[in-house]
Amino acid sequence: MTASPSRLNYQIGDTIASGDLVRTFDVTGYPAQDWSLPTSPWIAFDPPRGNTGATTRVTATLLPEVYDSYESGAHFLNFSLVPTRGVATYLGVTVDISRIRVDYVAPYVALAGTQNDVIIRGTNLRRYPITGVRFGGIDAVSYTVVNDTEIRARHPVLTEGNYEVSLVNGQPARTRAALRVVAPDNYSSAVLDYPSSTVDAAVCLAHDPERDLLFVGVRDADSSQVLRYSLSGGGSVPTAVSAPNIGACALTTDGRRIVVATHEALVGNTNGMFAFSELDPTTLNSELSMPTRGSAMEAIAMAAANNGQLIFSTSLDSVQSYPQLRPGFRTFTPSYPVHAGNVAASRDGSVVLVGSANSGPLKYDASTDQLTRLTSPASAAAVDLDRTGERALFDHRHVYSRDFQLLGSLPQTTRAAALSPSGQRAYAYDQNGTVRTFNLTAVSGGAFTEVLPAITVGQRPGADATKLQILVSHDEQAVFIAGNERALVIPLP
Repeated sequence: MTASPSRLNYQIGDTIASGDLVRTFDVTGYPAQDWSLPTSPWIAFDPPRGNTGATTRVTATLLPEVYDSYESGAHFLNFSLVPTRGVATYLGVTVDISRIRVDYVAPYVALAGTQNDVIIRGTNLRRYPITGVRFGGIDAVSYTVVNDTEIRARHPVLTEGNYEVSLVNGQPARTRAALRVVAPDNYSSAVLDYPSSTVDAAVCLAHDPERDLLFVGVRDADSSQVLRYSLSGGGSVPTAVSAPNIGACALTTDGRRIVVATHEALVGNTNGMFAFSELDPTTLNSELSMPTRGSAMEAIAMAAANNGQLIFSTSLDSVQSYPQLRPGFRTFTPSYPVHAGNVAASRDGSVVLVGSANSGPLKYDASTDQLTRLTSPASAAAVDLDRTGERALFDHRHVYSRDFQLLGSLPQTTRAAALSPSGQRAYAYDQNGTVRTFNLTAVSGGAFTEVLPAITVGQRPGADATKLQILVSHDEQAVFIAGNERALVIPLP
């Protein structure tokens, strides 16, 4: 049985005619037998089945899922043409997309009643002259076109709601980006218990401000889960989904998915299966899974850059990326070894830091798509950043400037710390069980001025000497901490 031609080619530009989406091929074979094609969200086959007793012409129509969801460039698909007997024949498909499109705005959440700077990412943005940037039809306060994939803009004062991000360029709006505008939250102090009392570690922590959800990845000797707490609904009882040997989790650049990295043991395969799964934040249903069988690699930590790349460190002392609009795994060239470090992104996704316990941390620049080794500090397993990358925090204590000069340090009794989005404050969970606040604009003798009083925490998040996950809410109204015993929501004054 054969398909002729054996490969279909589609070219998708800014203007799409009906003929651009349709290709045909003929199915023939001997002896006479039935055959079938799969149902696919990418291509509709008509007819989807037939018999080789006579040549059958099949029409293959490209569906919007491909050219509306994936980035510009060449994409390759394969479909199985399955006979009743014998070996399947494969039909290859190449989709070459070259369109202007806005893909992301970062951060994807803004506060109602405020103006702020955001970064807009896309493809072929300068193909047509840009005369404006709009948020839901409202003009940006200002904007600068950086290059063909990046625009920096200041959004106007907006009320709560979703605002499509679009360009004024004489072309139809083509965008998948929206700015979600929310009111500052009124957090209540909360102790978020885990369903299991035998958790060994909280491996990841993520906050979705659009839906007011907190995600915690927990692992013990026998199982691991992603727990989702609804903070607006009281948050005490989580929704859980199993995630085999979870290593890391993070929200995508646009907040539409929570991505979970797992490693599952397989019978007869000593290395097991490494996988990324994209979950719907509201249902925790898996929308996409990218498994790699026979891989011993595990993800240690991950964070999203503003170009849609999820940067992650691995148990093999490497750094890789997962492009959301071109699902798969990419190794950086040149590669830089790192060891047992976490990963953090600035809130605008322009900078991602990868920690390393035995060498200088790495910096990923989302504008250039380049990974470089820092010379200072010499090593730091834990990293954090403010909204724009103006301030960086290493090993929960040492605060550096954008050019990685040491500005000052937090107390030695700090167990875990995180920077505020503004970069003006650091919040430190201390060995004495309090959350301490430090003014990063006031430093004396290498130490920052503490803003009193400290916040007393009723229950500890984790046992002494265990790893803690910590982050500050987008509106700087709360600190979230997760350990091996529980997660905490700590409102800020």
